[in-house]
Amino acid sequence: TVQDAWWRFWSSANFKKEDFVEDKKLLTTFYQKNGYRDFEILSDSVKLSDDKKFMDINLNVFEGPQYKIRNIEWSGNTVYPSAILTERIGFQKGDIYNLELFNQNLSGNQAQTDVASLYLDNGYLTYRQEATENKIGEDSIDIAFIFLLNLEADITARELKRKINLYALLKKDKIQKMSNLCHSTA
Repeated sequence: TVQDAWWRFWSSANFKKEDFVEDKKLLTTFYQKNGYRDFEILSDSVKLSDDKKFMDINLNVFEGPQYKIRNIEWSGNTVYPSAILTERIGFQKGDIYNLELFNQNLSGNQAQTDVASLYLDNGYLTYRQEATENKIGEDSIDIAFIFLLNLEADITARELKRKINLYALLKKDKIQKMSNLCHSTA
């Protein structure tokens, strides 16, 4: 949708269904970022005003309670202490539950201070994490994390160079044998 600005006094905004759909998504994201995990738009209506100059937009929404973090539990994390992981997830007991920030701090924020980066940057390329949210009471959430770690991938530059050289030697040896075979039959 178009926002009002002082310099737009001569034009009117046009209703675009695609923008309206996008605005409803933005509204949902706004509420979820502010702890309203159960927020949903129950219905909407768009109609031309009686004087036919404006669009009347009505949204019937369910906010639900504003959730706060109660407990965070970590299991299967044999590599890092829970305190470090909790610091990375960025939530403490009593914080408002922000779904977007939670997802970013779990598996991909721009600063690479998320939980996933901690493992991936240290060679755990195939690790998996599962998070479960449990609603407790009217407005609290417990979050439990389970980690599934596979062996650490440790390929050093020296090891990679050794493997490339070995491959080159095997290929050279194979070419030499083929050449000898061709000369012996000629």
